[in-house]
Amino acid sequence: MSELENPTAVRYFASLIYSDESKESAESVTSALIGVCGPTLEVTEPVSFLHTSYYTGEFGPSLRRHFILFDRMADRSHLSFLKGITHFLEKSLSMEGRRRVNIDPGFVSLEQVVLASAKGFSHKVYLGNGVYADVALTCRDRTFRPLPWTFPDYASPETIKWFNKKREDLLQVLRTRERIQLEQLLSSSGEVQSDRVI
Repeated sequence: MSELENPTAVRYFASLIYSDESKESAESVTSALIGVCGPTLEVTEPVSFLHTSYYTGEFGPSLRRHFILFDRMADRSHLSFLKGITHFLEKSLSMEGRRRVNIDPGFVSLEQVVLASAKGFSHKVYLGNGVYADVALTCRDRTFRPLPWTFPDYASPETIKWFNKKREDLLQVLRTRERIQLEQLLSSSGEVQSDRVI
């Protein structure tokens, strides 16, 4: 019988999509998220968002997108809480019922990239508080791969390359943690053995 164990820690990120006119709002969101999630490991340079016209009606043309990756390792169960925070930020910055920034929080783990969603669907798992987990990418043969429902921007080669790099960084951190824990365990065992001999 398998044992119930906690999964490895993950790194959280947020994707921000906004128009050139809402650059200051995006900067405010970045600052607010740092206040909640802690220091960043990386904030990517804004690039043109051309993968879909879905947001054009709400945000207008000339959309930009950047990712915020947070340094702190955290439990996967925090995803719904972070979605609640980003939903509040989107609403507080809205003008005349229109958002100024689209914020998609998620996490990268060794196995997958998971987004938080407020919309249910057949492939999404309900987490509570109106939030669903949406698996956007899964890792196979050392690379993330899109699924039939993956958004085009997350399925793009450049985005997958970026997440692959973040996965490698995460793997190195987890290996270092594991080595330190093992060294501490061996050191502790040696102390116990030494006391018994004396």
